[in-house]
Amino acid sequence: MSVIERIQTWCGNTSAVVLLIAATIAGVYDVFHRFGPREHVYSLASPEEVLIGLAALLCFGLGTERLLTLRKIEDIVQKASSQREILLQKIDRISKELRRLQSTVKGQFDDVERSEVDLLSAVSKINKAESLIGTQAIEEAALDIIRDCKDSDNINATSQYRKEDALSEAYEKAIADRVKKAKENQGDMEYRLLISAISDSSSELEERRRKVFGEKEIGNRLAIKHAKEPWPFEVLIVGNSMIIALRGGRQRATYEVAVRINDPKFVEKASEWYREVGWGKADSDS
Repeated sequence: MSVIERIQTWCGNTSAVVLLIAATIAGVYDVFHRFGPREHVYSLASPEEVLIGLAALLCFGLGTERLLTLRKIEDIVQKASSQREILLQKIDRISKELRRLQSTVKGQFDDVERSEVDLLSAVSKINKAESLIGTQAIEEAALDIIRDCKDSDNINATSQYRKEDALSEAYEKAIADRVKKAKENQGDMEYRLLISAISDSSSELEERRRKVFGEKEIGNRLAIKHAKEPWPFEVLIVGNSMIIALRGGRQRATYEVAVRINDPKFVEKASEWYREVGWGKADSDS
């Protein structure tokens, strides 16, 4: 118990004792005044003097009690104020955590929402993987990640280069437009195309791609290499996203199914495969 608390306890007890003393004196004096010799009683104190004394004792006792009551109220107010400050600090910490969480979530959406017009489309991109069915869905997803990439990202792709499974000319022009935009923004983006198998139509399709880039005066941003071995799939790797597409076979030569992957660690490993196994071991630029 602190010194202040001990003093408050002592004052409380004192006020109670004073009030008891006043009540006792009043009772004793009343008995002597009624039944005892008044001359002896008056010789000790007159009724007026006793009344004044009792009033003084009552005022002292009641005043002490009220003072203690006010002090207790003040202590309660101080404790409430202290608890309020603690509560405000907790609220401030919670508010900061909420702002931090909001900033984190907003940062994730900012990376995927730049070209989106609805929230559901942005949310779908936060998923690690997304299945794509049909050539149109595959081409739209490819254009999507190309539009959203940074000007410093390279567009790494493979191509079987068959006429029947080649993507549209609009897709080729969209890639050229994106590379040109990156160049205008002082970015060093390049379009690297690894042809995994050479067919009779590869030269025609390759020349078409070079023509599109040449017309936009970005021919030096297009690099083409030829791999020695074919593989039954295509990849497109841009930034932290990639697409793996599968062909339907000889009877259905179009790209029918694909998977879009948005896992940065997975895409990083895939980029190493493209850079070291695919691009690094391919023949020189044609």
